[in-house]
Amino acid sequence: GILPLDSNSIRSLAIMGSAANTNDSSDAGSGSAYAGGGSSHVVSPNVVTPLAGIRERAGTAGVKVRHYPGNHIYTAQQMAAQVDVVVVVGATVTAEGWDRRNLSLDDETNALIDGVCYMKPTIVLLETSGAVLTPWRDRVSAVANLFHAGEQTGNAWASLLFGDAEPKGRLPITFPASEVDTVIPSMEVGVR
Repeated sequence: GILPLDSNSIRSLAIMGSAANTNDSSDAGSGSAYAGGGSSHVVSPNVVTPLAGIRERAGTAGVKVRHYPGNHIYTAQQMAAQVDVVVVVGATVTAEGWDRRNLSLDDETNALIDGVCYMKPTIVLLETSGAVLTPWRDRVSAVANLFHAGEQTGNAWASLLFGDAEPKGRLPITFPASEVDTVIPSMEVGVR
């Protein structure tokens, strides 16, 4: 019920998370949240970050945007207390030739989400290579994933948040709430 954001009732929002203002990487080995990594990585020289795209669109709606790029919970909570809505941008990066060590969002973003979602309505925007853990999913107001959407990611997020575009895709994979949800229970096979 929070999307699209209504600029008549929401006058300020905070954009949080290190992925909100990260540029593309020219290092194919490390990849980026815009294009992944490895031999298929294409450097996007004109990236519109989530922060830039949302800030520009919010400005046309008269909504003030604040930004916190860190993951210190107390600082994030202080900012959340001063706005109407919190938007957390979380990402994971995978490159050809190496796997992620776990299914958590990069840069301790799950802890950041947990730290602010009880304070204000919280929208989580994901930029991932695949499934990630979503232990906070029942406590946030909305979740969306663009996977690796390329250099116009920020404008796409802005269009989604403010209702200029309706999300039409459906998830092709399952996003588990916890590591336990990723384990297939063992089955005993009996012989008769």
